[in-house]
Amino acid sequence: MATPRDKPPPKNRRLLSHGIPQWVKAADRKLIQAGLTIKPDLVVAKDGSGNYNTISEAVAASVNLRQGTSRFVIYVKAGVYSETVDITTNMQNLMMIGDGKDDTIVTGSKNFVDGTPTFNTATFSVNGDGFIAQDIGFENTAGPEKHQAVALRSSADRSVFYRCSFKGYQDTLYIHTNQFQSKGDRADTSKRVNWPGYHVLTTDQEAEPFTAGNFLSGDSWVLATGVPYASGLYGYDVGGNN
Repeated sequence: MATPRDKPPPKNRRLLSHGIPQWVKAADRKLIQAGLTIKPDLVVAKDGSGNYNTISEAVAASVNLRQGTSRFVIYVKAGVYSETVDITTNMQNLMMIGDGKDDTIVTGSKNFVDGTPTFNTATFSVNGDGFIAQDIGFENTAGPEKHQAVALRSSADRSVFYRCSFKGYQDTLYIHTNQFQSKGDRADTSKRVNWPGYHVLTTDQEAEPFTAGNFLSGDSWVLATGVPYASGLYGYDVGGNN
């Protein structure tokens, strides 16, 4: 899965033959295809055979160890990592490679019922742009009785998840961005920021370039999977705040 969100895509935007979107840089495509054959900058291993025992420690260390904004690669060896990981906004262009989605697993159980807001229940949060994850499983084991419990939340631009799995019961994968034609008191946009480049979408014509069919070229690949899918704009009502 890949999540670009900064600009409307060109109408002729297509996926490459191996399933990686064209907006992914050539150097990053090579890294994704190389997988474990590349030399990582840091290694995480629960048995102590790496640089760090936890993912969070390695991610924090990357801020001071890296040079510039070049791609920084962290290899996470097989194991179940029970921790909450946050890729912060200053951790850009990180790549995390595991030993397989069923072998390298990041797990947590934060949930809404126990008092954590949905946004903060994520086992793994991505806020730094240009993040790539490969061969890793993300899960939230809170269970259906705990309601919202996010396994992975991506609030960043141009994130890529390749050969990864996402397991949970409600709000498992949380792509946190953009709303259109919301209703209710909380949907009032009149007092929001007026930064340069910020724009409230008010018409179907403005929103259409950001739908799955256009923005992700969804018609060219999602339909073939058999997954229920709406390529364009659609409406729904969940109590006045949709």
